Amino acid sequence: MTVSTGLFATGVQEYDAAPIVADHMILQERVEALTVEVETLRALNEAAEPDEDYYREIGTVPGHNPRAKYYEVPEGFPPIDSRVRFIGNLRGTWTEMGNQYGERAGDLIVNVYRYAVEYFSEKGMDTATLHEYLRRYLEPVKTYAPEMIEFMEGIADGVRWSTAGIVDTDDLSDFEKVFLINVFLDLDFFRPVEGLSSTPLDYQSDFFDGHIASHCTGIALSGRDNGDLLSPTKNGETIVANHYDLARFVPLAWNCAYVATPSDPDAHVIWSIQPAGMVGNQNIATNDAGVTIGSFFGGQSEDSHFDFGVVHPILELHALAYADSAEEAIETMVFGNEAYRAASGRGKVLQTGLWGYLVADRDAVMVLEVTPNWHAVRYPGDMGEVGNYVIYANWYGADHYYDEDNNRVDEPIGIQPPEFPERYWTYDWFVRYHFGELDEELVREGQRSTYYFDQETGRRIDYLEGSTLPLYIGMHTISAYWGAALGMDIGGTIHAAQVIHEANGRTKANWVQGRPAEWLGPWQSTDFYGYLK
Repeated sequence: MTVSTGLFATGVQEYDAAPIVADHMILQERVEALTVEVETLRALNEAAEPDEDYYREIGTVPGHNPRAKYYEVPEGFPPIDSRVRFIGNLRGTWTEMGNQYGERAGDLIVNVYRYAVEYFSEKGMDTATLHEYLRRYLEPVKTYAPEMIEFMEGIADGVRWSTAGIVDTDDLSDFEKVFLINVFLDLDFFRPVEGLSSTPLDYQSDFFDGHIASHCTGIALSGRDNGDLLSPTKNGETIVANHYDLARFVPLAWNCAYVATPSDPDAHVIWSIQPAGMVGNQNIATNDAGVTIGSFFGGQSEDSHFDFGVVHPILELHALAYADSAEEAIETMVFGNEAYRAASGRGKVLQTGLWGYLVADRDAVMVLEVTPNWHAVRYPGDMGEVGNYVIYANWYGADHYYDEDNNRVDEPIGIQPPEFPERYWTYDWFVRYHFGELDEELVREGQRSTYYFDQETGRRIDYLEGSTLPLYIGMHTISAYWGAALGMDIGGTIHAAQVIHEANGRTKANWVQGRPAEWLGPWQSTDFYGYLK
């Protein structure tokens, strides 16, 4: 028997329903088993001591990725966990919260650090050179976000380095070990042109030639109408969904998620997912004011003279910690504060590289595109969106920018390829097909996708041209496989997540380890209920 789905009622695609029915029955059985498991856990938590963290356990239980153990790791390193480690609620000062972070994710942090220091050593940078790079990167942080230094100091103190076989040396301090994790991507892909190492920058060619190093994809759907641009969501919720993808192995799949409740009266409660040891927001985080930031590698631009700017995890998390709106977050990321501007002698924050950000709150969604000295903000409708939403897929889309003196220049901020990535149009068509019906579950369907929608026709493409092989085997779909079909998987989705700001004011975060298409069972999840100050 064949059936046509509502989405393809034109008869473009037909499917054999038998495997779908079988899969549904298996999934139903698993859901029933998981329901019992979660209910048992809930009963245990209700009987627990009041100071025990209920959500820490709930965030770790429901589903898992059975293929994560096959993801590529270097020899001598442990496999990738089947779930993101949820380390619960961090409470107290920035230093105290960092200490809790280091204690709860210390083994993962050690994995990331060990790989990072070995990787840069292979690139010709000994620890003395790394020390100088870190010193230069740290200077702007002292005025832009001093509390992030306290956070990293706490993380470093919480890790049991000696237990993990990493003894103290005069080469890098424990703080520098954690800071190296936070500058990893900037130093790897956007090493300052006038840097301290004689190593050629040829390794960056994978990034610039065809832009294959990263294929992160994200979408921000507003729950509000904006003039003629209507909300595409079902129940007035704002949804931001991100994938964190890289084409080769990086140590960032040893990751964790947390909720932070700072004692700092000016700081917001934050949920964040990131590689272990990063302060946060790689590549999505949100706060209790409803502000969400998702981060991506940007595109190509003529403004690519990389320098020692504010590294992106610190840039983003600081903005999120103190911003009450999306506009305020963008202003902080672009212009910094008075102390930073006075110390740097700049009117704008020096960015480390080529980055793109989805920035949203309960009232608005937008894209911030930055190069070292330029920035642009893209809004719904600027790229032909049919509703109040924006998409990002590693290519700049703004047709103008503001230069280092904040003067508007009516030229594209980046060098746009002849065609935007297929992933961009796949998300755009997905929204069009489901406009007004999008909720967290339907958005998860888009995040699980291993197909493309044709840019011009909207036709769904499931197979490589002229082949019976699935499209994801050789292409970079939203759930990114990077050509891995059998055996060890090389690169792909490190984690995927979504943040839902419900119309009633509740905020929920869902996430998975690795490729969503491989995840079994309910997504890991938490919300801000019980965490609010």
